[in-house]
Order: sequence, then C-alpha cells, then structure tokens
Amino acid sequence: MQVSRTNKRPVSPVEVWTERGIQVLNRVFVRGIPNEMTELQLEILFGGMGYEVQNVRIVEDIKTGESKGYGFVTFRTADEARKVQEMGVVQWNGRVLQLDRAVKRKAMLLKQQQQQFAMSQGTLPVYFMAQSPDSAVPVLMEGQVWCQENQMLPIENWMPLMQG
Repeated sequence: MQVSRTNKRPVSPVEVWTERGIQVLNRVFVRGIPNEMTELQLEILFGGMGYEVQNVRIVEDIKTGESKGYGFVTFRTADEARKVQEMGVVQWNGRVLQLDRAVKRKAMLLKQQQQQFAMSQGTLPVYFMAQSPDSAVPVLMEGQVWCQENQMLPIENWMPLMQG
C-alpha cells in the first residue's frame, strides 16, 4: 500500500488549459462520495490499489460541514491520475464512485480575465507550454505555436503567463 501521512513528498501540479477549464493532470475528480466516507478512507482506497496518493480533499458545505458528495485526489504523477481516470468508476462499500478529470473552472475564468485585461492594455500575453514548462520553449513560426520537440500543440493546451 502506498499510503503514508508522514512521508509525503511535495508535488507540483501540472496544469493544462482546456476549453472546460484548467485541468490538473495529477488530480482526479471523484463524485458519488457517501457522507460517511472520510478523506483517510478515500486515500486508503487508492493507496491500496498501488497508487501514491499525495493529497485528498472531500468538499464540504460551508454552513453544515456535511460532505457535498464529491472531492479530489492528487497523485504523485500525472500518469497515475490518468490510469485512475481511465477506470471510470471504483467501488467502496457497495457504492459506486465516479472518476473524472479535475478541472479548475474558477482559475480558468481568472486567467481569461487577466488575458482580456492585458490585451485591453495593448500588451499580448506570453504563452508557455503547461504540460512541461521546464523542458519546452514555445516558438511562433508562420503563425503556428510550436514546442521544442517540433510537436504542434493546440492553443488551448497553453496557458497565458501574465507578466507583472
């Protein structure tokens, strides 16, 4: 089992800009979480499958403190999260939990607002490849955005980097 509360290594999420929002590649959205399920139980569920769980969050109602029935599980790698998402569902105590991509919708709205503001000021945002910001450098050639490895990526896979 890959569960350890004291030996967790920091993880930096890898994010990709999509039409749905900013997808966190190493995080999974879990829906259908029963009220009695705890974050530790959710962590043990995926850790028991051999995945290295970095963080678990079950979303609660601010007023009542009760579970809203969904949450997020962050894994050490994007590959682990992808494998979990591909399962589609997982069972816990006879209940079916649905698995999907984790998307930051509020963050996407903020990024769009920042980009619109930058453009209204007469400046263009700078783009970087979110899938691998340390290894790829964007290049604009003939009106197309290319990364170092000469793989053309659609613009929705890039995120604006606002310069202060």
